[in-house]
Amino acid sequence: MRRALWIALVIVISLVGTTGAENAGARSKAVALTFDGGPSGFTSKIDRILQRKHVRASFFWVGSRISGLERIVRRVARQGHEIANHSWFHDDLTRLPAEEVRRQLARTNRRLSRLTGERPRVFRPPYGAVNGQVRAIAADLRMRTVLWDADSLDWTSPGCETIAANVRERVRHRSIVLLHDGGGNRTQTVCALPRIIRDLRSRGYRFVTVSKLLRKRPRRADAARSHAVASPGYRWIVGHPVHPVRTGGEQ
Repeated sequence: MRRALWIALVIVISLVGTTGAENAGARSKAVALTFDGGPSGFTSKIDRILQRKHVRASFFWVGSRISGLERIVRRVARQGHEIANHSWFHDDLTRLPAEEVRRQLARTNRRLSRLTGERPRVFRPPYGAVNGQVRAIAADLRMRTVLWDADSLDWTSPGCETIAANVRERVRHRSIVLLHDGGGNRTQTVCALPRIIRDLRSRGYRFVTVSKLLRKRPRRADAARSHAVASPGYRWIVGHPVHPVRTGGEQ
């Protein structure tokens, strides 16, 4: 009798341990939601959804689009989101001389720093267009260059369900998701966002900013993954040579 009870106890402990390990594994899955092209009138709507769902995200903003939206910039920063650099004019920086690239990035950094009190630590080039010169200038300004590996294709306005499905199908552990809060009508992005959050949470993902995600990712893994993973948009990069594969009009 005692032997039977002992065996039963061992089985129960094993099952509990397995379940705990599975839950720990689920909790360890991380994803970064990123929003490009703002700020805009859609930024506040996106921010309200994120706050209601207790999600932190990263916003890559265009310096020339800030005028008149300073209160939104300050509010989003106060909510704990990461504010990052997306150039001043949203030009293809690979077509500009080094002096102009530096001028745009530095000007955006100054503008954001004055409004948020923090210097941007990450940078995303418009259209995902990047070369050695652009990366080097960003690094000299103490910013890491980051693209993405899960393109929602929200900039094509395919519909709320399709945007959510694109994210659901392409996300994996430590993915960087491309969404937009500016550069066009982002009604569909606003519509899709609650579904995206609900879908990913149900699969055990937790939401972090890009900088936090990168702190948890070894550089060696960065290199291997950026060459291995191509989204329908571009490959994402973290400060090393990867040639983007263009498929459309990221804004």
